[in-house]
Amino acid sequence: MAGDPVVDSPAVAEAGAQQPDPAGVAGARTPPTAADAPPNAAVPVIPEAVPGSAAPAASDVSDGSDGSDISDISDISDISDISDISDVSGVSGLSGVSDVPTRQGPSGAPSGGPTLAAPVNSARVLLASVFLLGTLLTLLGSVLPVWGYHRLDEFVAAGNHFLLLGVGFLVSNVFAARSATRYARFVYSPLPGAAMALAGLLVFAFLPPPFPVQLQLAGAFAIGLAMGALNAAIFQQFGALAALRSSTAFHLASVFGLLGAAITPLAVALVVTPSNSLALLVLAPAPLLVGFTLRAGHRTAPPQLSDRSLREALADFRSPPAVLLTLLLLFQLGNEMAMFGWLPVFLIQRLGVSPATALYGLATFSLALLAGRVAVQAMARHALRNRLVLSGLAIALLGCSMLAVTNNLFGALLGAVLCGIGFAPIYPAALELIGRRFPYFHPGVFNSIFSIGFVGALLAPWSLGLLNHTLGIQTVMVLPIFGLLTVALILGLLWLEAKLTGGLR
Repeated sequence: MAGDPVVDSPAVAEAGAQQPDPAGVAGARTPPTAADAPPNAAVPVIPEAVPGSAAPAASDVSDGSDGSDISDISDISDISDISDISDVSGVSGLSGVSDVPTRQGPSGAPSGGPTLAAPVNSARVLLASVFLLGTLLTLLGSVLPVWGYHRLDEFVAAGNHFLLLGVGFLVSNVFAARSATRYARFVYSPLPGAAMALAGLLVFAFLPPPFPVQLQLAGAFAIGLAMGALNAAIFQQFGALAALRSSTAFHLASVFGLLGAAITPLAVALVVTPSNSLALLVLAPAPLLVGFTLRAGHRTAPPQLSDRSLREALADFRSPPAVLLTLLLLFQLGNEMAMFGWLPVFLIQRLGVSPATALYGLATFSLALLAGRVAVQAMARHALRNRLVLSGLAIALLGCSMLAVTNNLFGALLGAVLCGIGFAPIYPAALELIGRRFPYFHPGVFNSIFSIGFVGALLAPWSLGLLNHTLGIQTVMVLPIFGLLTVALILGLLWLEAKLTGGLR
């Protein structure tokens, strides 16, 4: 009734506190009293709570001012907890917001930036870039027989192509290091490297001998620029994508690179040798593949800074283990580049086989190296690294010795297979040692280590050109034997340093 007094009880106070503010203004939510009502105004009646009974529902409260009730307010007295509320991450109706995972930093914490789709797409661009780099590794070794250098005995001129290749690689890396802050998007994109690779390939295809040798040297320089640009872009992508910073990812990338290294001599043997150098255009899809992945939306990940400054990382780079690791890469990559560059010419000069057969020998070496890398990765969990590396060194020495003394094709192919299998565990062991020595992965330091090692490795086929001119073609196998012995010495020094300092196990 309008004139009944208002009951002020705990239950009533609680019910009053849960009522919404009609005016939308936050204020004290206390039940109205008769004293607060203006003259002649109706006061809402709240039934008295009976001990032992439930509190009155909001629907039982009526507003006497207009004779209407607020029964549309739901009863919330029975809601005890909200633990049954479902996860809202799957709700798709919140203005288009979807459940998209964020990229994680090196420590596993979200760091913002691209979502999961970005690393996946960038990984495709990364693998396409590594594949292109692999095709360029064996390009000069494949075209030298096509250009007739096995007949001309101009080994110095042939070696100069590898010298220009190394100079181009060095120039490209120096430019990338000096322009990274201002033109980061351009420097760390694989598109410039793919464009220069295509330009060098066009020079090789349309301007082969008997055109002036300076034109082929310019093509080799362009290929070197492409390799340096691709190398810088590849390591930057590894640094930007935290999910790819693992030895497995490096091994997978090396598999794609060796696949490209095997495809180049096979393509040249099947297509180019029966016709002419114009058929080198069969390799054009390799650089075009990189451009296609970029145009298809597979963008590269943005450059990402390391948690260490470059000065701190370079201080570690000047340590004795880092220097030894750089020398390890220099001599081992030199061994592989000596085989990539001169094995076909060696087989032609030594055994008198056709250029196509010699290129099949180079492809055999590349495929054996690829199979060995896959086998090493499969056996890494079941065999000790030291035993794998020592076994690989012994097998590689046996293969190089067979190539040096053989006089038949079967012995040469068997020696190439043994060399490939023996070389296989050394590079992964170097990667593992580098990963343990530099766990924070600074792209600049990794690129520096591999660039110095690779520039030194490109000096191996150039020096072979000089040695072949002076001492004969048999020095092609003498240099890898010397390199393998040096690699064994460096590995022994690294393991000794690890035992003394306890840095590596």
